[in-house]
Amino acid sequence: MDGTRFTGQERYQLDDRLRVPVPPRYRNAFKPNGWVVIGADGVLEVHTVKSFDDACAEVDGMPHGRLKDQLANAFYGAAHEVTPDVQGRITLTPNDLAHGKLEARSKVVVAGAGKCLRIWREDAWDSQTPFHHEALEKVRELADQRSGGA
Repeated sequence: MDGTRFTGQERYQLDDRLRVPVPPRYRNAFKPNGWVVIGADGVLEVHTVKSFDDACAEVDGMPHGRLKDQLANAFYGAAHEVTPDVQGRITLTPNDLAHGKLEARSKVVVAGAGKCLRIWREDAWDSQTPFHHEALEKVRELADQRSGGA
């Protein structure tokens, strides 16, 4: 699905086989497959083929040098393809679990992030909620300034 904008949030629990559901409304976006990459602050990102290709182009388009090498190592080294099962679940790897500080039966939030879904440890997501509201207020203020509103 090109042009998908991932929004909203769902709370789930990893099962004993380290699977997490993709929210039902987005399952078709990950057919036949998707990609999991590590993100900032212990977050996992779940990309469609297109958004993964776009992210790869950003990494590949960086100027040559040590920073690009480090980013490419982290990005490509941890990226892996996922194929949702018939119930729409994807399986996380031991590397994913370590990065996200997750384990079997961990509670998670699968949240839309525009171009991808992000998997957060539930307590980490909940601790960020005040910052989410603060960011939204700043966006509203900028929109008001641009539109000439008060």
